[in-house]
Amino acid sequence: MGIGFALVFHIILFGILLGVFWPIFWLLRKLLRVKSQGAKRALRFTHFAIAGVPFVLFVTAIVWRNVAPPSFLYRSVFDRAVDTTIENLKGSSAGINDAQEVFLAFTASDSTLSQILSTAEFTAMGLASGLDLVPLPSGDPVPMWWTAPQCGGRSTYVARNVRQWDDIVVTRCEDDATIYVQARWID
Repeated sequence: MGIGFALVFHIILFGILLGVFWPIFWLLRKLLRVKSQGAKRALRFTHFAIAGVPFVLFVTAIVWRNVAPPSFLYRSVFDRAVDTTIENLKGSSAGINDAQEVFLAFTASDSTLSQILSTAEFTAMGLASGLDLVPLPSGDPVPMWWTAPQCGGRSTYVARNVRQWDDIVVTRCEDDATIYVQARWID
């Protein structure tokens, strides 16, 4: 579902909910014979707030996908908390209602990398294949600190269709001992 369709859907939903709740709150105002101006105002506008809740939740979900902290992004990709041996964790995410792309970079030991790779069926890629996959072709810009494509010596591991993610690419850069991760899903 594209962003335009989702916005139109939520506007229509807002109108429907408004149409359902307006008569209820109008009837409450008449039956309760509210004298207080504050209570009248509350009953007059509460249905707008209730009808707007789905839209607010929709917008919040999109904003969260773009501002979530690196530890949350790490957990969403690998389905585990950040290990204490992981250092210098950086993360960036770009998402809309029907797609998300996550970039991570961190330093970790070989045993931690092995634990990370055990979270899904990662396949080691050859150097030529690894060059094609880092970064995954999308046309979107990568964060300035995500320098996996510049790594000369690297090991690349790919997992496909893991939980919500279509692709997860883990690259161990031998040059700077950094592990780079790119994950994405498209609805």
